[in-house]
Amino acid sequence: DRQAVTNPPFLPMVALHWADAHGGSEGWVSPADIEHKPREVRSVGYLIKRDETRFTIAQSHDTDADHIDNTLFIPGDSIRTLHFLTVDQPVVPSP
Repeated sequence: DRQAVTNPPFLPMVALHWADAHGGSEGWVSPADIEHKPREVRSVGYLIKRDETRFTIAQSHDTDADHIDNTLFIPGDSIRTLHFLTVDQPVVPSP
């Protein structure tokens, strides 16, 4: 049961703390020197899709065309915490 979150002009913004896989080393290295744990990562973006096992966020949202850019897919098992962010209504800057 997938839930698409598309309610222009504002998509919910989230902050995610998640565990990421990473590559080993460059060249030859001693097995004792290998980092044997996930990298702890924090990402912020517009929540595009979410279901019981997956999250997709986007860096940018073009509200005129309702298009998104720079998406990031994160498996749900990797998520440590999820926080919905409060975003103020936009204000047009003074000239």
